[in-house]
Amino acid sequence: VPLLTQKGEGQISVATGTESIGFQGAYAFNKSWAAMGSYSYGTDDLFLSPDGIFDNGMRTSWELGIGHFDTLSANTVFEIFVGIQRYSRNFSVLDYEYNYQGALNTDVTMPFVQFDLGFYHKRKTSLGLSLNLGYLIFDHYSFTHQYSTTNAGPPYNNSESSKSQFPLVQPCITFRTGGKYLNFQAQLGVSSETVLDQYYEFSINQNFLLSSIFIEAGFSVHFFVDDAKK
Repeated sequence: VPLLTQKGEGQISVATGTESIGFQGAYAFNKSWAAMGSYSYGTDDLFLSPDGIFDNGMRTSWELGIGHFDTLSANTVFEIFVGIQRYSRNFSVLDYEYNYQGALNTDVTMPFVQFDLGFYHKRKTSLGLSLNLGYLIFDHYSFTHQYSTTNAGPPYNNSESSKSQFPLVQPCITFRTGGKYLNFQAQLGVSSETVLDQYYEFSINQNFLLSSIFIEAGFSVHFFVDDAKK
């Protein structure tokens, strides 16, 4: 949620939370147009119903977008961004009942439209309300597993793969406070309802891609390349 108001203005932030660590940036290259981007990296467990846990996991994602912003009043700004996000997820099972081994991985592309409405107080505190509407497209999704019905039985191998698609809705609140150039930043957001795999009933949205409720906290640097309105 950049909340930019003028040409030459920019934001760079570093935060930690549900994705372990993330970097975000935005820059207004025109009096009403801006570009934004982000990158996040994390390791996390993926719960698999009914009695297994995927761990030894890795999550990465990046985002690029371009958008238009307009100041509705001295303390209010509206933005609309369009862009693309890319998710990569890889997990493996280290321990499972019934001698189980498995691997789960995917690459996902999500075009999106994001609407931001921001409110400022003395230019030192801001509150941003954001709505991100995306469409997840699984370029590759596979689930490979090997197990036996008893510990002494022969192994059974199977592999499932698909290229499913579904929409994703993510409202988010961003709060920043501090000085003119350095701010504390906190974000709270919610993802749409989880989508369950028809065979294994793991939560794609909640655990595999991102949390159904995501919280981030960190710091934001506010800078001006054009000093005309500082």
